[in-house]
Amino acid sequence: MFPHPDFDLYDNTGRTTEQINAANTDAPTCDDLRHWSVKEGSVPDPVGPAITAWTDRLHAAEHSEVAQLLLLATTDPNGVLPRLHEFLEAAADKLQQAGASEAATQLTGIVTRLGELDQDLYDTAVDAWEDINTAQSRATTATSASPAVGARATTAAPPSNYEPAAPLPLPRPDHPHRR
Repeated sequence: MFPHPDFDLYDNTGRTTEQINAANTDAPTCDDLRHWSVKEGSVPDPVGPAITAWTDRLHAAEHSEVAQLLLLATTDPNGVLPRLHEFLEAAADKLQQAGASEAATQLTGIVTRLGELDQDLYDTAVDAWEDINTAQSRATTATSASPAVGARATTAAPPSNYEPAAPLPLPRPDHPHRR
């Protein structure tokens, strides 16, 4: 049955039945056909690595910048979620045109949930900005109101040319790109 039983048994470990049958009949799997369906050279650069620069910037951010970076990266009209929303809407339209109605309906539901996530992220970022701004105001007030607190500070003084970061303007209370 197997010309080399030891090799064949171990070689097929982790393979699906479809992959084994495709290898035996020298035919492509459905996954192969799906990968090959995109024309060579027509796929732009990967989209995932683009967020890496934003993540690096977030790690280096001062506390006053965190909420604003979150808004810009995620919910700003040129942020991740609006662009992903637009991409998935286009994909749902194309699926509908291609006759994959069930998949198009499922994708439309995902797009709706993504819109809800977009609003939740916006609300969270605005709340975070308000919390950070309030905490910074309290710290500034406490330090300036009590000279003893300033005298007991254990952190090194900033350089003479240091200018503290001004708080970022409060985002508008309404979502900037509500559809």
